[in-house]
Order: sequence, then C-alpha cells, then structure tokens
Amino acid sequence: MGFDRLASSYDTAFAERPVARILRARTHERIAAQLTPGMRALDIGCGTGIDAAWMAGRGAIVTALDSSGAMLDRARSRIGAQAPVTFVQADLNALRQSAPSGPYDLVLANFGALNAASDLATVGVWLADCVRSGGWVGMAVMSRFCAWETLWQAVHLHPRAAMRRWGGRADFGRITVFYPSQRALVSALTPAFRLEWRAGLGVFLPPSEMFGVVEARPRLLARVQQWDATAWRSGRLAWAADHLWLEFRRT
Repeated sequence: MGFDRLASSYDTAFAERPVARILRARTHERIAAQLTPGMRALDIGCGTGIDAAWMAGRGAIVTALDSSGAMLDRARSRIGAQAPVTFVQADLNALRQSAPSGPYDLVLANFGALNAASDLATVGVWLADCVRSGGWVGMAVMSRFCAWETLWQAVHLHPRAAMRRWGGRADFGRITVFYPSQRALVSALTPAFRLEWRAGLGVFLPPSEMFGVVEARPRLLARVQQWDATAWRSGRLAWAADHLWLEFRRT
C-alpha cells in the first residue's frame, strides 16, 4: 500500500526535521496534561512509533494502530519488546474488521492520521464505543485551507496545487487524502464527545514540503517559531494552519 513506501523515509523526511520537532513538542505538551501512569492510550496512525514510545515512556499502556505493516515494523524496532505497547494493523476505512475495542482513557490521532478516513461518522461511532466516559481525544488533522501552502504554490504558479485541499480530497498516487472541515470533525464526534479546545498547528511554520524554506534560515525560523507559538497558545488563526488541533472529552 502507499504508506508502506513512505515508511523508510518518514523519519528523515518529516519526523526528525526541526520544524516537525517543534510542532510535535506542542502536541506532547497538550497530551502530557491528560496523561497519567497506568492509563490506557490508543495511538491512531502511529507511523514509526514516536508518539507511542513517548506515551509508554510516561507510564501509559499503549495500543499503536496503523494501516501500514511497514510503518508498524519501524515502530516495533523503535520501541522494542519490553515497553507496554501492543501493535495493531487496522484500516480506518474497515474498522469493523480490524479495529481494537478498548476501553481507552486517551486517544491520539496525530499529524494527519484521520485524513486517511473517508467516513468520519463511522470513525466517530467507533471512538464513542472504545473511549470511556470522561476520556480524552486529541487530533491533529490536515485542514481544508492552509495559508502557507496556498500562497507558496500560487506564487510559484501552481494553481491546482494551491487549491488542492479546498475540495476536501486529493489523490497522491495510491494515497487518497481527505481534508475535512472543523464542522465535519465536530459533527462526527457529537454528541458522544464535547469539543474542549482547538488551535492551529503550523500557522506560521510551514507544511513539510516547505520545511527547507525556514530551516535554512535560522533567524527566520526563530521569528516564525515565535509567531507560531503565540498563535498556538491563543487558538487564533487556526483556520489558516497546516493542521487543525482539536481536543474532545467523552461525555
């Protein structure tokens, strides 16, 4: 499948880059406020296991879920056999056949994991079944509009790329990416969940394909990092960010 081909390069192309580290640190700060030792956590779209390893290192009992066998192999190699992590291969578009049932105290879907789901309503029903009352869900979902991407592609005379998110779906070879609106995300989880907080993840910091623009310029990186941190804390300009960060509480 498409994500198998990305497994070997994911860390170097994205996860280990300076901008990605900054953005992931922000999500970890939010997760840490909810995480306690012994808590059962589900990492949806675990990729190479960075978040699963981080949560397990803080005492959580983690289920790491991904549709890609190659990504899971990378995650197993990173985490090792001694950590309290169970690996599950499951497709968000075939949840009835393969998804774990919980119950979970905390669910994370970081950096576009839910953008692989064609039917958010089905995902919402599944989460309602597997998250305990009072449980917490945090998700970073690639948004319908990204100011950085739109401006960059427009300036470089790539109008189709500038607008590719706007229709809610884009195909990249064998990979189809869906770009839900905030309204669609909230609707999919209502009424079983209550939206508690939202912010933009990557308002002034760019998407991955443009990391090099600021990473090659330390002074620029420091400046946009400062602006981005302000936008993150305030929750403002979330509509313009690369990822929309949403936190829900199970009612």
